[in-house]
Amino acid sequence: MESKEFHYESDIEIHPLIKGKTIKKFGLDEDRTDDYMVFEFTDGAVLRIRYDYIYEWWMEGVD
Repeated sequence: MESKEFHYESDIEIHPLIKGKTIKKFGLDEDRTDDYMVFEFTDGAVLRIRYDYIYEWWMEGVD
């Protein structure tokens, strides 16, 4: 599987990268200098989000 690295400075949106994927596992990686949220998907893809830079978030459509 090809690995791509995106940074918060870019205009890349996360939604198109994960659309249609199913999350298999979620966890936190706090063992490094920076802290990451780690989403593992059923197709083997892994999304890491460095959350030092997330100042605002929300979730909609949750029952």
